[in-house]
Amino acid sequence: VVPFDVVATKTPGIITTLIALATQRVLAQAFQVMTEIKWVNDLYRHDKKVAGILVEQTDQAYVIGMGLNVQAFDVPVALQDKITHVFDETIDRNVLVGLLLNAWFETITQTTQLDVSAYKAVSYLLNKTVTLNYNRTLLTGRVIDFGQQGELILNVNGDNLTIRSGEVTKVVAIEGKVLK
Repeated sequence: VVPFDVVATKTPGIITTLIALATQRVLAQAFQVMTEIKWVNDLYRHDKKVAGILVEQTDQAYVIGMGLNVQAFDVPVALQDKITHVFDETIDRNVLVGLLLNAWFETITQTTQLDVSAYKAVSYLLNKTVTLNYNRTLLTGRVIDFGQQGELILNVNGDNLTIRSGEVTKVVAIEGKVLK
């Protein structure tokens, strides 16, 4: 739980994006595990989900939570093509949690805007065709960029749309392979 008065940016939409980027950096720098961010709140490894991040806003604070598939587990058959784990070897989970919490707190207390180039470098969606559930409407287009507040910029039939919220329901790689 992070009170509003210690958060550097007062824009609620960017908090989830900053937390995802901080998590990706911890995994890469401390553990040499490369993940990519699927806009706006999921981390992927080898085209499969390994983490989901949620940020809720109360009247006085942000409540930040994350589900992270740390190590191998029995995955139900229906999910075997969709999810995986981060670490193949045993790690000290206390160290992982400490690094994540420190990175999260540092990020949201000291960062006022998104480093778009850093985010693009680890984006799972950039230059891919996606189907997005947006306001109960399905939009299909190519992800061409991200905005300063973490918005998805989607090219749909030649028009660039700036999307602030929604859920990506399908991802197609450049080669046409359906990833999700």
